[in-house]
Amino acid sequence: MNPYPHVDNLAQNISIVPLANAVFSVTQISTILKKHVESQFSNIKVKAEISGLKIHSSGHAYFTLKDKDAAIDGVVWRGTKLDTSLKEGTEVIATGRITTYPARSKYQMIVTQAELSGQGDLMKKLLENKAKFQEEGLFNNNRPLPKFPKTIGIVTSATGAVIQDILHRLRQRYPCHVLVWPVLVQGNGTAKQVADAINGFNTLDDKPDILVVARGGGSFEDLFAFNEEPIVRAVYESGIPVVSAIGHETDTTLIDYAADLRAPTPTAAAELITPDLADVRSTLIHLAKRLINSYQNIFQNYSMRYKLAAQNLIDPIKYTQEKSQRLDDWVERLERLQISTILNFDQKLTNLTSMLKPPKHQLAQHQDKIKSLSDRLQSSLAYNIERNTVAFQNVAARLNQSSYQKTLDKGFCLITSETKKPIYKVADIKNQPVHIRVQDGIVKTTLTDVLRKAT
Repeated sequence: MNPYPHVDNLAQNISIVPLANAVFSVTQISTILKKHVESQFSNIKVKAEISGLKIHSSGHAYFTLKDKDAAIDGVVWRGTKLDTSLKEGTEVIATGRITTYPARSKYQMIVTQAELSGQGDLMKKLLENKAKFQEEGLFNNNRPLPKFPKTIGIVTSATGAVIQDILHRLRQRYPCHVLVWPVLVQGNGTAKQVADAINGFNTLDDKPDILVVARGGGSFEDLFAFNEEPIVRAVYESGIPVVSAIGHETDTTLIDYAADLRAPTPTAAAELITPDLADVRSTLIHLAKRLINSYQNIFQNYSMRYKLAAQNLIDPIKYTQEKSQRLDDWVERLERLQISTILNFDQKLTNLTSMLKPPKHQLAQHQDKIKSLSDRLQSSLAYNIERNTVAFQNVAARLNQSSYQKTLDKGFCLITSETKKPIYKVADIKNQPVHIRVQDGIVKTTLTDVLRKAT
């Protein structure tokens, strides 16, 4: 049954019947074809696989849309915003228009929109869930895993090859206690069963040290349950560290972001969560050798120190005798020192006693000394007073002789301004009131005629 019957009807309605005798140029035919094709296919959807994708330096994308029987060139102009990014080999539903390229007699599809074929709704839901979980912080788990787990819990299908691969790898590397919680890993009910298993392990009294959620490879739709909220939230809320091992290395689901560790495959998960027992044995042997060598070195060191200490150990009897003799020497020296000290103090006391005199005799000596000093002081004061008096009289006489009054007595005069400032030049007194001081008074006048000294 044809899933696109309208396409067949559209093809039947496109008919270009030129006049029988008309002659068309190539350009005319190309123009007619271009108008009809572009008018009939102005907005169509094409389901095809992307092939030969090339991004030009101009920013335009060129590729081929193909299925098993045919192919058509496709173009996405720079600046066109698509809901999904184009990838080589991806099957998409492309929306756009068909146009012809007359210069090369070819047609192509100008793509204006594209979505993943059959996965559009799921991809949209995936992106919405991822944004929501990321905003809530459900992808922030990054707890360290125990290096030597005693019990490992595995959430997977009990009948698939995955559980056998994990158990086989664990037996080879690190045999330990394994608890398997069987669940659906595909289809309806998968998300709830996996979430319940994770929560169930967390309620056990004897909890595993690590949880592994595992599934083999599959399509985008097969693995989509591991993008659902119940699983992601159960992983985030788990009190036990969780390792996700979903699909192959190229498969990525939201549980990978929520888990404490993402393993590329289930088998790789078994290797990542356990040490290799052979490596552990080798490490223990190496550490044991180092420990033995260390103890040997310590023993040798202390043995040598003991021998040195024994060699330096002194005979206690001999040591006591030597110390006793030294003590006797010190006692004898101390006794001699005491006698010498007493004799020295006795001699000093005798000397001091002889130096002491009766107080009356000392008082008489001091009184005589005071009287002598008093007489010398009075004589010195009288002499200094007389000498200073004569000097003062001489200075007074000299000052009196230097007085300007003596000069006035000789017939001279002193001319001053009204402010009593002495006048030295004739230029300072012409037509100015002046005071002329003479022997017996002051003459106030104004000088109008002055004569300069002839030069």
